[in-house]
Amino acid sequence: MDKTSVFFGKIIVAQIVAFFISTYLIQNVFVGPIPEIRPDFKEEVKSLPQTIPQIIIDNVKKIPEMIEKTPEIVQRKPQNGIRLPPPWVPAPSSIPPESGPNPTNPPQQPPPQQPTVTPIQQPDTRPSPTPLFRLPTAFQRPTSIPTRPQIPTPTQTSSRQVPPPQGDVSLEQGMLNEINRRRREEGIHELTINQQLTAAARRHSADMGSKKFCDHKGSDNSLPPDRVRDAGYSGGFRGEDVGCGFRTAVAVVDGWWQSPGHHAVLVDRSARYIGLGWSNNYQTAVTGN
Repeated sequence: MDKTSVFFGKIIVAQIVAFFISTYLIQNVFVGPIPEIRPDFKEEVKSLPQTIPQIIIDNVKKIPEMIEKTPEIVQRKPQNGIRLPPPWVPAPSSIPPESGPNPTNPPQQPPPQQPTVTPIQQPDTRPSPTPLFRLPTAFQRPTSIPTRPQIPTPTQTSSRQVPPPQGDVSLEQGMLNEINRRRREEGIHELTINQQLTAAARRHSADMGSKKFCDHKGSDNSLPPDRVRDAGYSGGFRGEDVGCGFRTAVAVVDGWWQSPGHHAVLVDRSARYIGLGWSNNYQTAVTGN
């Protein structure tokens, strides 16, 4: 029995002993509306040294069985810093209504418009006032003033030009190989690496690794669709998985595969392309079609 099993065994024994002692005191020591010690309590206390060891022995025999039923995550040493935020998937698009007349709900006719009556304006027959003096024709102000030519200003584009960050190519390739291997085992076509999706994934992994956070929302408030659009990807965005603190490509893919939500993103049959980013043990996978 290793040190971990002994440690958890001691904790279980201490909890069992505390439970039995508290239950015994509540049920057998304190009686009546006003708690008071029973007169025969002294006799039972004298017998405790013989009964408690037997209870402990009986429960110690059950420790191996209890440890065997303990989940594997409790038996192994906890890995600090590993996190798996929920996957990011786009909301389902709304279905447009069908065109054409509907026999059950015929279109309503608009109410008839009332004719509008425009009053007839009488012409103004009053003589115009005569000016007191007139300027000479030579000093008449020109009717049109020439305007200065406008210098065209360059138009600004709404998309931000983000330089593509660098990633750990070997680990990214390892993730791709592991994802495609598991997709083949489930009878799904392989995913092809896409440079634009890879740039979006590397950008987010580098952001998380430098700022030490673990989330789909970037430090600049960018979301997965924003990063995909900024990278120049014109296809459909399918989803994003994020991992934080994993040390190997197999470990992060295994963590995604064991989570139903992350697994659904990686086995999406509509996805054709994938982008992978690995920076400072922060991982991002973006899929598209």
